[in-house]
Order: sequence, then structure tokens, then C-alpha cells
Amino acid sequence: MRSNARSRALAYAGPACAGLLAIASLGGCTGQIDDGPLTTTRSAGASRFPRLSHEQWENAARDLLHLDAVPGDSAPWDPETTSGIFQNVGAELGVTGSLWEDYRDAAERVALEVAGDPDALARVLPRGVSAGDEAGFVRGFGLRAYRRPLTEAEERAYLAAFGAAAPHYPALGPFEAGVAQTIATMLQSPNFLYRVERSATDDPFAARVALDGFEIATRLSFALWNSIPDDALLAAAAAGELATEEGVRAEATRMLADPRADVALLRFHHLLLATASYSQITRENPELFPEYTPAHRTSMVGEVDAFVRDVVLERDLGIEELLTADYTFADARIAGLYDEPGPTGEAFERIDLDGETRAGILTMPGFLASNATSLETDPIHRGVFVARRIVCAELPAPPNGVPPLPADDSRARSMRERIEAHTSTGVCGSCHARTINPLGYPFERFDALGRVQVVELRTGAAIDTASSYELDGAQVEYDDAVELTTLLAASPQVHDCYARHLAEFLFAERPVRRAVIRRGGEVSLGGGGTRDVVLAIVTDELFRTRPNAPYDGPAPNAE
Repeated sequence: MRSNARSRALAYAGPACAGLLAIASLGGCTGQIDDGPLTTTRSAGASRFPRLSHEQWENAARDLLHLDAVPGDSAPWDPETTSGIFQNVGAELGVTGSLWEDYRDAAERVALEVAGDPDALARVLPRGVSAGDEAGFVRGFGLRAYRRPLTEAEERAYLAAFGAAAPHYPALGPFEAGVAQTIATMLQSPNFLYRVERSATDDPFAARVALDGFEIATRLSFALWNSIPDDALLAAAAAGELATEEGVRAEATRMLADPRADVALLRFHHLLLATASYSQITRENPELFPEYTPAHRTSMVGEVDAFVRDVVLERDLGIEELLTADYTFADARIAGLYDEPGPTGEAFERIDLDGETRAGILTMPGFLASNATSLETDPIHRGVFVARRIVCAELPAPPNGVPPLPADDSRARSMRERIEAHTSTGVCGSCHARTINPLGYPFERFDALGRVQVVELRTGAAIDTASSYELDGAQVEYDDAVELTTLLAASPQVHDCYARHLAEFLFAERPVRRAVIRRGGEVSLGGGGTRDVVLAIVTDELFRTRPNAPYDGPAPNAE
């Protein structure tokens, strides 16, 4: 049941917000702020207003309200699922009735919390606006919440709601009540919940439409910070400085030096490397894996995190170093799996490797163990991971009714022999023989926990890690995982793949145009670090424009 305060707020919010929603309505987006759900359809123009992900909502609320931490409201919300690796493809995110209720409850709660706390209220006042300046607050707060200036009609409606809010918030003063009403209403608006791109063209034959400065600023801030633009970026937008590649580069360079960009780049690599799957690793077999404890899962994630921080954030390198580095960062548990002298405690420290057995992220225990069974290696899943996330090979979904790999009770055959017997014929043969198996076999030198094995742990069978793969149009041969990763690190196809994943993450859409991928790939192949690839992507003309798709909403300047 709603609280009295919330009911009073909604009793007034309904008519005012309905008017605002009529102004803000977009094709494929319908709803009522007072008592109805907001829903989206995935029409051709849906990417013009992608919905914020839960993580983006949390970050945006934190930065908009100048909170010390994210509000934390989204934890029980409906889970999000999109079709790609990254969970920020807003065009694929809809709003259910229950999620709409969650948005409403969160907006009301945080509005009352901020307006009722003098320190929080002082922080949320726009720069240059003092308490009591109703128009200044509505205009300044609206600019940051909507990521663009309010229209005259929006400003009038919000000022009317501000002035009439006091009876509905008896515990607050008149100005504080208006602030609470404004925050609660704006955080429920489609203009906050969606990244709205209203720019249009009169030319029906134009392939693309130039975004305005505020739309570019919004794209840039959610790409690099996963949150709303700051005052400096909004000022650059207002001054027209984001209309050129040079202007975007200047702001993007500034933003990449901010800690929020580090968080986003770490998040990208954790998603790309699927470190969340490490939590499912189980090796509860004291005979085969006597050193394993559930704490190893946390250490495996920690290794990746420390390694990426060093390579990408500290040393400004990229995919080549990620694939070939002859060192890693280990705590006592990881060092034990490497059988290397190293740390004896919980802290992660750099340890050097011999460079002949292991190199880079694909020989780390996390990748190897998460792509294995509880007892044995799994060349198929290891190969699929490398194919899709490192090489960007197009693999169809496996056909229905494929039986699992049969157990080898005799323990007479190696894993490779069993895989080849199981996948060499029929509909599976093509993908496995040409792509999956050749990219999985080199990792047979590592057991199901990611340790080096001289012979197979369970069967004692000899191990054959040599294989070949068609890379960049030519068949290449390699004897082991290190030779494979060295070839991958020098491959234009792999650098393009890394750029493709980064572009999907930064554009928050799939697929991304080939021209952007090629531009980023060339920078990476030429020795550029991850930040250089990011700059190449966000400064491309395609980042400052959108396809000339149909738009069913109001005219761009309608009031």
C-alpha cells in the first residue's frame, strides 16, 4: 500500500506529469506517470530512445542528486537481458508494469530524502541557484535530468507543479516541497529514463541525421561514464563545441582521465571476459583438486581485475598486451595454481611467467576453469569463447538434439580423441573442424582448474595441443596456447574484433557499422592502447549522427 506522502505526491503529480508526458511522448513509448505503466515497442526508430539500464539509472540518480553513493533501489527490479555480451543495449530494454512501479517508488523515495535533508538539498541546487529560486532550480535541474534545456512548455508546467506542491508535503517548507515534487516527477519522465534523440532532417533521402550537441553529450557521457553529462560537457554542448571531431576528442580525452571512465573500462573487460561466470566454478574433488576452495573463484576474478588495471588503466596498452603478457598479478591462491613463487597473502602482486607455457588472459585460471567441466577440460567451450570473443568468428547456434560428449569409462582415449570422434561428422562437423576445435585444443595443456598438466589429469593420456586455424584469410599453424595467442595478437581480425566489442559497448547497440570497427581496429593494430581505440570510435562521424529512421513523436522543437 502506498504511504500517505506518496499518495499525496501522486495526487498532484498525475495531472502535471500527464501534460509533460504529452510533450515528451515518443514513437513506441506510451504511458502515464500517475497510474499506468510505461511500455516500449521495438520499432525501427526505437534506438532513438534507448532505455537506461538499471546500472545507468543508479549512476544517473547518484550524479544528478550529488549523492555519495548510488541509491541502490534497483537491486530487486526485474532482471535485464539483452542479446549481446553487454547489458546496455537500451533498444532491447523494455519497461514492464512492475518496473514502472519500481521507477515511481524509487523516484518518490529519493525525492523526499533529498528535499528533507538540508545538506542534500544544498548539494542538489544547480550552480548559481540559491534556495528560494524556483525558476532557477527547475531550469538548472531540468537541464541535468533531461540532458538538454527544458522547452518553454516544460518549464511552465514544472513551475506550476512546484508552486502547488506545498499542501502535499506538509512536513516540508514550500521551497523544499517544490524541490521534492520536481525531483519525483522528473525521475519518472521518459526524458530521464530514456536517452532521447529528437534531432530530425527535412531531407527524406538523407542516410543519416546530425545529432545536436546535447544528444552527442549524452551519448558520450553514457559511453565513457555510464552516467549523465557533467556541467562541463553540457557547457560544451551549449557552445556548439561537440559538432566537430576535434571538439568531441577534447571532451572525450578529458572524460577518459576521470575515475568514472576507469570503472567503465574495467566493466567492459569483465563483461568481455565473462568473469561473472567464475562464481559457478566448482571443483569439490579432493583427490583431483586438493588445493581448491570456493575462495579461488574470487581470486580468479581478482587476477583479471588487477591485470586489466595494470595493462589498460596504468600502462595505457591494449589487446596485444592483454593476450601476450608474460606476467600476471596473483595472490597466494593464484600463485599456487601457477606453481610459481609469489605472494603468501591476499594482496595481488605482479609475478613474472616463463613466457613459454602461459601468456595473457587466455592462460589465466579463470578463463580455463570457467570453460571446463567439474572434472575435465573442455576444448569445445574454450574454443567457442575464443572464436566469439577474441576472433569474432560467426558461429551459428548449435542444432537441437545434439547429445553431450560421451564419458570415456575406459579412460583409454584422450579428450582430443573423444572430441574428434564426437564432432567430426554430421551437421556439427563444419563448425567444429574449422573453428571451434582448433581454437580449443591448444589449451589442453591446462587442466580443469587451470593448472599445467603434462598428461591428462584423469586418464593419463598424452596431450596434443598443436592445431591450425584460418586467420585473416590464411591458414596458420601453432603448437600450443602461447603460439596461438602470439598469432592472435598480431592479427588484424583480432584487433577488429576488440574494436567491435568496444564499439558495441560504447554505442550501446548491435550491430555497429563496419566503418567504425575498422577505424578502431586500425588504431589498435597500429599499437594504440584501449583508450586510443575508444577515442577513435567516439570521434567517428557515425557517433555524432544517427540513421534517418522514422520518428513518430512531436516535432523536435515542439512545445
